[in-house]
Amino acid sequence: MMLPEDFVRQMQSLLGDDADAFLQAATQADASVSIRLNRRKASPLPFSDASPLPFSDTTPVPFSDATPVPWCPYGYYLAERPSFTLDPLFHAGAYYVQEASSMFLWTAVQKALRAMQAENRPLKVLDLCAAPGGKSTLLIDALLEGSVLVANEIVHSRANILAENLTKWGYPNVIVTEAKPEDIDGTYDLILTDVPCSGEGMFRKDAQAVSHWNLGNVDMCASRQREILEAIWPRLRPGGCLIYSTCTFNTAENEENVAWIAQQLGAEVLPVDTLSSLGKTQEELGIVSSLSSPSALHDKTLPVARFMFHKTRGEGLFMALLQKSSEDAVSHSRQAKLSVKPCKMPETAVKMLCQAENYACVEVSGHYHAMSPDVLSIYDAFAKRKLRMHMAGICLGEIKGKDFIPDAALALSLALRQEAVAVARIDKETALSYLRREAIVPTADLSRGYAILQYEGQNLGWIKNLGNRANNLYPNEWRIRNI
Repeated sequence: MMLPEDFVRQMQSLLGDDADAFLQAATQADASVSIRLNRRKASPLPFSDASPLPFSDTTPVPFSDATPVPWCPYGYYLAERPSFTLDPLFHAGAYYVQEASSMFLWTAVQKALRAMQAENRPLKVLDLCAAPGGKSTLLIDALLEGSVLVANEIVHSRANILAENLTKWGYPNVIVTEAKPEDIDGTYDLILTDVPCSGEGMFRKDAQAVSHWNLGNVDMCASRQREILEAIWPRLRPGGCLIYSTCTFNTAENEENVAWIAQQLGAEVLPVDTLSSLGKTQEELGIVSSLSSPSALHDKTLPVARFMFHKTRGEGLFMALLQKSSEDAVSHSRQAKLSVKPCKMPETAVKMLCQAENYACVEVSGHYHAMSPDVLSIYDAFAKRKLRMHMAGICLGEIKGKDFIPDAALALSLALRQEAVAVARIDKETALSYLRREAIVPTADLSRGYAILQYEGQNLGWIKNLGNRANNLYPNEWRIRNI
């Protein structure tokens, strides 16, 4: 791979004597492969020197050649890249294929919770540029039960992918929106802005990132990032935290923008102390601190985290944690009256849902959705503003005639009352046939009606058993193609 000459000069200026090692790693080292387990669905991988993690009644994920990612307790490096498409556990949401450096978000969130003194309470969180969902699913696992996540993606096709991945993850308190930053409503305790960038940190994985790179695009990205930050800043509550992240190396999109947030918008840049949480300093982990810049906006003391090709096992990443000034008093506005009218939850769905009495039911385009009170409140506010939503709470299903047809989201949800549904345990070959939406032959002992197909303890989706055959109800848009 040939790197752009301007990029080479940029990195030589930023890294000095370290540039040769960086550039060699950028062109010769292979990108690593890593996964992160769903902490509510999958058990930790077995290592003799690893401490047990807090899972119960969960499914082991079969990667015996894995090693832990140091900054995320559920992250693992793999020795090689398997065919994830042909692993039913991947489609069940037991794990997510995520670049290891970006899992540092886990450690940053833990620091944010301590800074806000919010370790023991649920939060309202916004992931502004969320697709395809790696950081959104990590946020879900890092937060306390009862927290609500709004995951936003402005590009329609990517918003669909985001909604699919979050549905498979199974957490019930999620809303997926497709909106511009300035149209997002509400106030949030924590906001993640993994902003669109020039993509220098993905050069080893994406040839297009190399071919599209130029200095003009760097300047354009830096300017657009400030527009995004300025638009979303009012949505962060006083005293709340914002995590700023890019997958690029230049200082214009990184240190200079962080300094701009602190100076122009009013925030303190907080260090992410890895020694107290991980037992190692950032330097011991190979994480680089702030780089110098010709700009007068910042000096070299900003407490940020940089992941560089030659220092850590992973791709390029920049991350900074900022806390908004709390000088302004928090306004306590009265709860607006709901415009969305909850309806009666279908009786069949009531039986299938854990603690159904804690959810309101809302009918949207013929489909019934279960929403917690906090999700309903946010959904109602978004509906008033006519924001496009791809997902809100748990899609339960629809009624056709006298028949309640359960939705795939209910089968994959952590809120499903498993003992209330019929389950057919299947092998890998049958699971892959199901995921391709091929015909499924039910076993003789399976009762007629709706049943969940389960592989290695993980739910995949519904079938309708008609006796001698079964209707495959796996969503057509999710099916495995061309393999």
